[in-house]
Amino acid sequence: MADRESVKEAVRRLPSRERAILYLRFFADWSQGRSAERMGISQMRVSRRLGQTRARPRRETLD
Repeated sequence: MADRESVKEAVRRLPSRERAILYLRFFADWSQGRSAERMGISQMRVSRRLGQTRARPRRETLD
């Protein structure tokens, strides 16, 4: 299992838009729809980006 610091570093390397989506969804507890409105994109795009964005740090820390 990846340690917390490795995951933090991987998240820090994400583009700012992806970090913002993660923050709004998981730390601010906003819905995907509300996050989409804030970001000016569709809810479906938020959903796709969340999937891709969550996978990237996981891959980096496990490699």
